[in-house]
Amino acid sequence: MFLFCYGSLEFAEVMREVTGRTFAGEPAVLDGFARYRVRDADYPGLLPESGACTRGTLYREVDDTALAALDRFEGPLYERRWLEVRVADGARPHASVYVVREAQRDLLTREPWDERAFARDRLEAFLRRIRID
Repeated sequence: MFLFCYGSLEFAEVMREVTGRTFAGEPAVLDGFARYRVRDADYPGLLPESGACTRGTLYREVDDTALAALDRFEGPLYERRWLEVRVADGARPHASVYVVREAQRDLLTREPWDERAFARDRLEAFLRRIRID
């Protein structure tokens, strides 16, 4: 199964902490969605937005055991949807994508999520927190 990630799960150490595995990934783009910071959180969510696109990572060969762990990690804020993404060679595979549930969208700010700032300022604390949980 393909999985498109656009936030903390793009970081190999987070993916490994959640699933116990690492996966080969490649750059990909999801059209029609914008990535915003979740209020009072260190991670983003997706909001459908005409003309927007979100860059992320496409993981291949994500098995059911890993998906079950990811579903638990993502919790009730997100729903897993089957969406088309674009990769560099022009292919448009479908992938599972965690999208903020419509009833939870008020938890998204309109502040873009900055992966560089996350890596620099928040990643280590985020990893400590998810290890405890």
